[in-house]
Amino acid sequence: KLLVAWRPIWILDEPTAALDAASDRMFAGLVSAHLAKGGIALAATHQPLGLENTRKLEMRGYVGIFFRTQVWERVE
Repeated sequence: KLLVAWRPIWILDEPTAALDAASDRMFAGLVSAHLAKGGIALAATHQPLGLENTRKLEMRGYVGIFFRTQVWERVE
């Protein structure tokens, strides 16, 4: 659906969870092209997405509904 009509912000939940390696690479290419056009992608994932020059927010120390530690890290 994201490829049918331009949407500047993509919010993705585990977008590569059920993909094989070739599909992972295809997905990374699609997201990279979207970012190159000025788009934004926000993804919740446990797996690396194969993207360069991204930022990662790692949430650790889950207690109830509150996160005690949030770490922003630049991934290159």
